[in-house]
Amino acid sequence: MTGERPTNEHELIELVRSIDVEAPPALRARIEEMVAAAPARRRRRVRPGAGAFLRARPLAGALATAAVIAALVVALTSGGGGGSGLNLRSAAAPTLLASTTPAPSRSGHSEFLAAAVGDIRFPYLEDGLGWRASGARTDTVDGHAVTTVFYSRGPARVGYAIYTGLPATAGEGSVRLQDGTKFHVVSDNGTAIISWTRSGHLCVMSSHGANASQLIRLAGWGTGSTVAA
Repeated sequence: MTGERPTNEHELIELVRSIDVEAPPALRARIEEMVAAAPARRRRRVRPGAGAFLRARPLAGALATAAVIAALVVALTSGGGGGSGLNLRSAAAPTLLASTTPAPSRSGHSEFLAAAVGDIRFPYLEDGLGWRASGARTDTVDGHAVTTVFYSRGPARVGYAIYTGLPATAGEGSVRLQDGTKFHVVSDNGTAIISWTRSGHLCVMSSHGANASQLIRLAGWGTGSTVAA
């Protein structure tokens, strides 16, 4: 990072992105949400005849965003937000971020995609349930690599993350048993999140458009009742 101060919202966003510190996933998710929303806020603020005023105050359209992001920068650079272990919301953070790579292709004519973590393969859901694999990403959370595949059906989107291993997670939400599987379930502000363990790995799903029951059905697709609690 340099000592130069950002002079507009674009430079401010680039400053945040340039920080070479691993942010907690929930914090990183919030930053990406604000970055994505910033252009829309600028478009809503600009009115005919306001050009000269905005040019005279290059940061005027970014003050609300800047104030919040500045606080996040402090948290990132000071090491704030850390903790011992994850809760379900923070474990689900990668499933709520944007995809960074194309979706894995279908593996032959099987019920799986050509992507796996250990011996857990991501399911192919398009023919059977209408959920099309639409993207993927990889992250490191609490020292564990995480692979996430995203599925889309109409306006709804599901993120399915599989961790390498079992990071320590705090018990949270309600518990639902389905075909011998113990799911932890949280529904918060229109977002459904479930987690379960399988073959020594933590699995997490979340969605803004599907409810917890639908996510549990997707979690068992292609596995019958063999998902281990």
